Amino acid sequence: MNALASMKNRRGSSRPAAKGLTTSWLLATALPVCFGLVPLQAEATADEVGGDGTTTPNPVVTSNTVWTVLESQSVSNPNNYRYCTATCSADGLNPGSFGSNQYRFRVSLNGQPLSVNGAYERTLGFQNTNLALAPPMFYIADSIREITTTGGPFTTPIGTSFIKCEARKFLAATPNLTVDDVSLTVTCTDTLLP
Repeated sequence: MNALASMKNRRGSSRPAAKGLTTSWLLATALPVCFGLVPLQAEATADEVGGDGTTTPNPVVTSNTVWTVLESQSVSNPNNYRYCTATCSADGLNPGSFGSNQYRFRVSLNGQPLSVNGAYERTLGFQNTNLALAPPMFYIADSIREITTTGGPFTTPIGTSFIKCEARKFLAATPNLTVDDVSLTVTCTDTLLP
């Protein structure tokens, strides 16, 4: 047995140290992997971010059966599917008529779904009441209210799709609503979170 093999290592063991494997090499190699410092797979990244906003002309919501498009953003997918999330924000101006006036706001992909009261839909309401005072007085709750809704992830197919911010009245008798300061922000990626 040669003198090097019989020498004790720093811990007092009589076994010879493995050639080329040192504690510092093991720590330098193992720790980054354990703590995620060395990526083992590609992370999801935002491939596309877009949006638009408008202050004029102010869209007017006139129907309880047809969605009024307040803002729209196109998403082009030449080769594969994409997953997009959108946020729409708008100010509704109180129509000023007596009673409870309610409006639906949503984010949709290519105008779908056609149904109402979905997960990406929010309700904007104004409660204007008649106060029993002499002379009779009319009380307007708020002159303007902000509404925000988020939708997604939408799976956008190959080709061009449109993510839309839309609104409609609850009832036909509900007065028309003027919408002010609409914004729509869209973020798309090729990978969904697990």
